[in-house]
Amino acid sequence: MEAEKYPEFLTMNESDKFEGFENFECDTYKEEYNKAVEFAKKNGGFVYTRIDEENEIYYWKGFHYVNRTGYVVLK
Repeated sequence: MEAEKYPEFLTMNESDKFEGFENFECDTYKEEYNKAVEFAKKNGGFVYTRIDEENEIYYWKGFHYVNRTGYVVLK
């Protein structure tokens, strides 16, 4: 998939259209993000930060701090 097919922001329902979904928990400051980036490079995907806002799950492309609960790689 090309980069433009990956939107900047996804809801949980919108993320269902992607084939792959690999989770990386947010245990460390940036280590897990780096692991997610390496996984994405090897598997042709993009890294999103999993955000929990008012009990709703969202995915924002890239690395974000606020309300993050982990990272996912969509492919």
